[in-house]
Amino acid sequence: MRGGGTTSEPLWLRRVVGRAGYRAAGRRFLAGPAIEDAVATASALREAGVASAFLPLFPAPRCEVDLWNLEAALAELVRQAAWRGVEPHLVLEDAHLGGGPEDASPGLPPESGTASLERVVEVVKARGGFVYVGLSEEGALDRLLPRSRASSEEGGAALGFALPVRLRRESRRVVRAAEAGMGLLLHDSDRTLAERPLPGLTVREGARAVREFFLSLAREAWARAMSVAALSRDTATLSALGEAADEAGAARRYEIVYRLGDRVAHLLRVREAGRAVRVLVPFGPDWVPYLTARLAEWPWDAGARPTRA
Repeated sequence: MRGGGTTSEPLWLRRVVGRAGYRAAGRRFLAGPAIEDAVATASALREAGVASAFLPLFPAPRCEVDLWNLEAALAELVRQAAWRGVEPHLVLEDAHLGGGPEDASPGLPPESGTASLERVVEVVKARGGFVYVGLSEEGALDRLLPRSRASSEEGGAALGFALPVRLRRESRRVVRAAEAGMGLLLHDSDRTLAERPLPGLTVREGARAVREFFLSLAREAWARAMSVAALSRDTATLSALGEAADEAGAARRYEIVYRLGDRVAHLLRVREAGRAVRVLVPFGPDWVPYLTARLAEWPWDAGARPTRA
């Protein structure tokens, strides 16, 4: 990775793959730590005929100064992207900027995070861009589903009763995002589900529960004229969302998201099959956790080998 620091690199990872291999992997999966790196990578993707969305890798703000610095960085990113002719699309976790009363960052009053997110959205929209708010397996489903491990006999009932209650909370987030003119990113992780199955469910049952949850949120989003993007290794989830988009007459408001490092040829084949595709371009100073996670799941990149349905 260009310009990456060395002191923050995990020692165990450097021992396993070596410093040169680590940096080579970083260049594949990350644009770099700087805004200029991100814009250059997105520009190269555009020249290859692939749309992109920026994924800022910044630590969660803990004070008003952190929040202001993050806002300023995102505004500069949008400005440089628009100047280079790149769509200034962003993928953000609303909790990352404070979100709402339920998702406030530590040390920040909820209203400051909400106002910050709204300001970022306005900056992006003014430049013709778009903001996707992510509901990830790590971020949303841990809050959505029961945290206490139920017995196998009670697991189905626990999920059945807990899911609709929590779903109303997530639905409110969709409503807030729609009112702000944002889109919805649905992101799961079959690797995470395999390592930490949902309470009382097998891995297959858990994947099915996630799929049904995503379908319900997507249908609600499309009913509110929102755009929905899906990042998943589960081909069944992507197919189900595609069919639901067609049924809702929202095929133009559904796209499949891939990570930087996935094979461009595969992305182009998916696009030729009639689905819109977009590539995440990660950048920023807090890149070590992201790269560690990507290396841990490699070579599960699109086009490298079949995904698990």
